[in-house]
Amino acid sequence: MRKHFLRQCRTRLHCKTFLYMMVLMKARKHPITNEALERAIAHFGSLSEMARQLEISGYQVIQQWRISGRVPVPYCTPLARLTGENRDDLVGFPPLEVAEH
Repeated sequence: MRKHFLRQCRTRLHCKTFLYMMVLMKARKHPITNEALERAIAHFGSLSEMARQLEISGYQVIQQWRISGRVPVPYCTPLARLTGENRDDLVGFPPLEVAEH
């Protein structure tokens, strides 16, 4: 794909777009890992089953959560009830650092 695109890369805009696309693809290889979310997915056995239990349109939504490493807040409580995971861990925000004064 890269060689083919570079042959067609005639303007700077195309080259910048290609480089940006490659950066995004590289970033996707190493997604942020939310261990609580991974355990929740394992609890259901599949992304599809998890989506059905949460009454979500499809497994792709859960897949996006997995890539981002975060569960949207409205789904944290129902998911925590179904799996026994900690709601705060499912949100996926990094812990706040407490500054010592």
